Amino acid sequence: MSLHVALQVGVNAFTFLDLLKKAASFKNLTLQEGSLYASSTPVKRYVLDEDLLGHLALRGIKRQDRPDCNNKIFTLVDENSQVKFCGQAPSNCWNFTLLDCDGERLKFDLCVDLSVGFGIDTKKRGVSLYPQVRGTFVSAADQLPKFRMFEALVEHDGNAPLIAKELVAAGGELVVGWTSLGLAGIRSLVDLFGEFADRRLIKNLAHQGQVFDPPPFPPCQNPADELFVIEPIQPGIFEAWREQVNRYATSLVAKSG
Repeated sequence: MSLHVALQVGVNAFTFLDLLKKAASFKNLTLQEGSLYASSTPVKRYVLDEDLLGHLALRGIKRQDRPDCNNKIFTLVDENSQVKFCGQAPSNCWNFTLLDCDGERLKFDLCVDLSVGFGIDTKKRGVSLYPQVRGTFVSAADQLPKFRMFEALVEHDGNAPLIAKELVAAGGELVVGWTSLGLAGIRSLVDLFGEFADRRLIKNLAHQGQVFDPPPFPPCQNPADELFVIEPIQPGIFEAWREQVNRYATSLVAKSG
C-alpha cells in the first residue's frame, strides 16, 4: 500500500477559492478579483435619488444629520433593531463620498452597488451566498442592515437581477450544495484529519508539518490554502495516514532500541 495519495488541484482536490469560483459560475456570477472579502462583481448599481431615499426611509434606513462635520458627510443609518455583539457597536451605516460644493449646496456620490458575498458552510454542505451592499465611502459591515437595504432596493426594482430576487426570497442566504457542483461528499483535509486523529500527539505532529502526506493543515494556517478532497479518494487518505503513523511509531521504537 502506498504511503502517499497524489492530490491534483482541480481534479481530485480543490482550494477554497476553486469552490467559490465554481459556485459563482453556477449562479452566473463573477468572483471579484483582488477583493478583501470574497464577493462577486456588482450585479446592480442604484443611484439613491429622492424616490429611493424616501423608500429606504420608510424601511427605517434614514439620513442622519451630521452637525459634527457641518453636514459635509452624508450618512444613512439603519435605525431598526440590530444584532448585538459583546463589546462591539453595530456597524449599520453608510457614508457617501463628497463630490464638490456648489455654493452652500453639498453634492454627494449617492451610489450603492449590490453584489453577492461567498463563504463555505461545511455544516450546510456547500457554498453560502449572501447580500452585499457597498456605497462610495464607508459601508455597513453587519449582515442584518446590509440585507435590509438590499431587500428594500430589490423589492422597489421591477428589473432587479434574478440572483438578487432569489437572495431576498431566501431571507438573505442561499446555499449552493456540493451535489449541485458535482462534488457530493467533498470534505476538507482539516475535517478529515479531525475525524482521523484521536490523540494529542498525532494532532501536534500534523500541526508541526511532520509525518503526514498529504498534510492536513495549510502552510501558515491560511484558510485560503485549505484543500477539499473528493469522496472517492478519502478512504485512501485515511489509509495512507494510518500507515504513516505506524511507520513513525516503528521508527521511534527502533531509535529507542
